[in-house]
Amino acid sequence: MALLATPLSVACAALAAVILQGCGDHGEGSGGAGQTTITTTTSFPGPPRTPPLSIDGAVKYLNGLYNAFDEKDDSTQLGATITMTSQPDSFYKNIFCSKIMNPLGDTGCYKGGADCRLSASLYGHKWIVNKTTNKTLLGLGRGVGYALNQTMVQTRWAKCTYIWDGASENKYNQGCGRGAPGDDCNKKTKTSAFYNICPSTGKMCTAKAKEVKLALCKKYGGDHPVPTTHDGQTQCMYPGAALDYHDAKASASWKGEPSTDKMRDMCKDRVKYNSGADKEGPNLEKWNEIVLDELLLLPDMQRDPAMAVPAFVYTQKGGDAAKKAAESARDEYCKYNKVAPIPLVMVDNVHVCPNGPFAAPGAWGCNGGVCTPQGKDPWASGDLVDCCEHLAIKYHDGYQTCESSASFEEVVNV
Repeated sequence: MALLATPLSVACAALAAVILQGCGDHGEGSGGAGQTTITTTTSFPGPPRTPPLSIDGAVKYLNGLYNAFDEKDDSTQLGATITMTSQPDSFYKNIFCSKIMNPLGDTGCYKGGADCRLSASLYGHKWIVNKTTNKTLLGLGRGVGYALNQTMVQTRWAKCTYIWDGASENKYNQGCGRGAPGDDCNKKTKTSAFYNICPSTGKMCTAKAKEVKLALCKKYGGDHPVPTTHDGQTQCMYPGAALDYHDAKASASWKGEPSTDKMRDMCKDRVKYNSGADKEGPNLEKWNEIVLDELLLLPDMQRDPAMAVPAFVYTQKGGDAAKKAAESARDEYCKYNKVAPIPLVMVDNVHVCPNGPFAAPGAWGCNGGVCTPQGKDPWASGDLVDCCEHLAIKYHDGYQTCESSASFEEVVNV
């Protein structure tokens, strides 16, 4: 199963190798010298599991995705799908799926919210950035999260995508349909999104129900056009590969419907409307929403946890508290899924670095041609250092610099 996007027409279950594709200095498409490959001998599902990436491999992977998208080139990657958590020091305290066992205690209905739904955002260099400084706004005010396998998002896990915030928590079809009228947990009426019963059929919502079909953007058969901004407009959805998945189908044997995924259309529309704004602020700074089906995602995490989650992340602005919380969430995930430590990656939301915002913990960020320390550098005592012409990242005692000395043992171009 591919960790990075290989051609999306390939069925994930048929792959016999796990390909972790990096990205060159310029965020180009697939292939190239920045590629890291890890292979297995057995197709999914089944052992052996994918080993976790190195920290450097995870940084390359995420920056490659972040920098890649070009609306004029359909071969480019779209971005990095990341979910930022409300309970930062835990993984499973943020999982709400009554149909799958939670090691910290099973969950149930809460205010009628959609069950087994995970909300994330697609981050990239052309959206969710500060209009003035171009710094990433990754985090949505939160300090901890985790990245998801982008190929699996596009070919298997994503039910739908919203160009802006879709407010999916009380919508039918696990967040990918029209809004449900109730916000309670009444087992007799079962009108809330939690029970996912479409009034038009009296049965479990599927992609064929009008409550789902009409919630699509007009160009896919729905009622409303793509909203040009967030405030005051109906948020229609772009279909994903899992739009019509429901638990009547076995997750392990379901191959997904990648041909239905229109996430690239959403990305192109984001660029088209980037210059707009509403009373909430500039369009460029607004987040999008990727709705993932936990009935597919959680079993895949159990089968191959490092494949599903290539990295846990924390923001530089969050400081040591965010880092410690991310470590705690990562350790919990790895403990219950019996996998070696998955890499922890820092999101540099303090500087603007051409290579992308992802860096090793304790890394120096690049801004305006100089490198500045996130913490005390044991070698250079915190002084500013001129960046190399091509921003060659050099390691020394766990710190990154752009210093041009040849005395470092490891040099990695990212």
